[in-house]
Amino acid sequence: MHESPLTSQQKLSPGCISCQAGKWLCLFLTYRCQGGCAFCPAPYQDDRTVTEYGASLEEVLEGMESVTFTGVAFSGGDCFLAPERLLRWLNEIHRLHPHVYYWVYTNGRAATPALMEELARYGLNEIRFNLAATGYDDAAVWRNMQIAVQIFPHVAVEIPSIPDHFEQVCKMLPGLEKMGIHYLNLHEYIVQQDDKNAHSIPFNLLDRICYDAKSLENTEKIIHFCTSNRLNLIINNCSIAQKEEQMRQRRLRWAQQVKRPHEVINAEGLLETCCKRKHLDALRDGGVDTIPSSDFLPPQQQVDDRHVRVVMMPPLMKEGVRQIVRIVRIMTE
Repeated sequence: MHESPLTSQQKLSPGCISCQAGKWLCLFLTYRCQGGCAFCPAPYQDDRTVTEYGASLEEVLEGMESVTFTGVAFSGGDCFLAPERLLRWLNEIHRLHPHVYYWVYTNGRAATPALMEELARYGLNEIRFNLAATGYDDAAVWRNMQIAVQIFPHVAVEIPSIPDHFEQVCKMLPGLEKMGIHYLNLHEYIVQQDDKNAHSIPFNLLDRICYDAKSLENTEKIIHFCTSNRLNLIINNCSIAQKEEQMRQRRLRWAQQVKRPHEVINAEGLLETCCKRKHLDALRDGGVDTIPSSDFLPPQQQVDDRHVRVVMMPPLMKEGVRQIVRIVRIMTE
């Protein structure tokens, strides 16, 4: 019996399920890429490695010892441009964590059949192609994608939902189903603040993000197209609201890793504590770690007007773990 994309949401990729639960680890192996896409949110363009735990494989393996991850993703840039690094990291992490689900992101240009075969032998479960990076119809990329379907248990197309590209996307969708692609992941289109359709909203509590206000509507139109044409693609509407929940789950995970005895974790994944009022200036300057631990109390303890309640953002990266804690709010009443 045919299932529409709207009723297939529970059958998302195991990687997407892991991501939504905040139990995935994304490893940016390199920021090199041949794409040069105008919509790329990557902060760098060079060959650096960035992860939550540091830039080395040893740091990642050490960090994974204390956290239960159900998914690990290799991203960039395009990490197929660092093939030796990709193979070594996958091999070592998979050897120690064989039950984790592994996937990789690529624009498809460097995803050669030989390299994909080797990655499959090393334990890669899924490959995700960003077809928007190559105009949706690059013949070489589609050949690599066809081969990927024969190699990996799961293959996905993951693209930003760009309203101006609606016709191009709809044109390629029947070909994806015919090829045997399992998943279509659609992100809201992140844009610059001066874009004519930019809409800015809070993200991760202290940050802001700009996205195309018509992007979510475009995703709904693509879903409707697939339903109307009985295309059996499993669509993940990976909206900003969904990403916000991912960030909450990440905060909860990191808070567990860095929480001190006088701190508690709230439902938003923030650290709460009480501090002596005399340190108010230091708190406002971000100098949490300059304050003696003896001048803190757990927030559930009875305190008087000599204390202030402090809510802090746990760091989401390893660098300077306690030094980059950001104050969310200070309650002086």
